[in-house]
Amino acid sequence: MADNLTLIGQGSILEIKSLSQFENQLEEGAKAELRLFTRVSVPDSVLQTLQSLIQRAGVPLWDDVKQVSRVISIRFEKHSAPIGIILAIVLGLVVLFALIVSWQILKLVSSNSSVWLLVGGVILLGILAVGKMSKEKAAMRRATW
Repeated sequence: MADNLTLIGQGSILEIKSLSQFENQLEEGAKAELRLFTRVSVPDSVLQTLQSLIQRAGVPLWDDVKQVSRVISIRFEKHSAPIGIILAIVLGLVVLFALIVSWQILKLVSSNSSVWLLVGGVILLGILAVGKMSKEKAAMRRATW
């Protein structure tokens, strides 16, 4: 079963302190991902320090802190106030903070919801197809009178 991420907030570096407002959009135990977009690639040592500090602060991570291109991905579970803790750590790491351009917060959503969306879409298409066929049959009946 695949999982996907849904965007629940984003902003520039100037708006990073507003990141904590998205905490209430995550249920207790929910998995989420914070993406930090940086000007340049961040050294691995900074990423390791970031991960270590987050874990020591008690925020459960469901994957290692990673960087792909210039995007740092912090995948965490919500217990207590993880976004505030992560934000405080990021702001404290001046080397990292100076490189951040913008951010996104995403919520992990089970693919079950995607399956139901797909099922609903198929049903809707079926209804539309039946409706179109009924109109065509009615038009043909009128044309044969």
